[in-house]
Amino acid sequence: MRTTLTLDDDVAVLLREEAERSRRPFRQVVNQVLRLGLSAAGAPSAREPFRTKARSLGLRPGFDPDKMNQLAGELEDEAILDKLRKDQRRAAAWRPTSPTAGCGFRPSWTRTTATSSFC
Repeated sequence: MRTTLTLDDDVAVLLREEAERSRRPFRQVVNQVLRLGLSAAGAPSAREPFRTKARSLGLRPGFDPDKMNQLAGELEDEAILDKLRKDQRRAAAWRPTSPTAGCGFRPSWTRTTATSSFC
């Protein structure tokens, strides 16, 4: 059967290179490539479908994996409480021991009297 076929430039180059390499006519190379392509496109895949194997998660007995959000919330709450306790200890360590310590007490002296200003 004779027909006109428009080929993309890159496909035409590949077909010509194959014809030169195999020393066969261009027409034979085109027919062979079309046959191979059409038979491969219609054939089902010989591969077996990929399957995953179930594995134990190694969870402790009594642990419900459906409650992961609850566990995450509890851990977050503990971390917040630890931070608050740490901040309270740090603040207690810097607490002034006298009423005027650290509050900007400055005596103001004049010629006749001495006054002071508190926070």
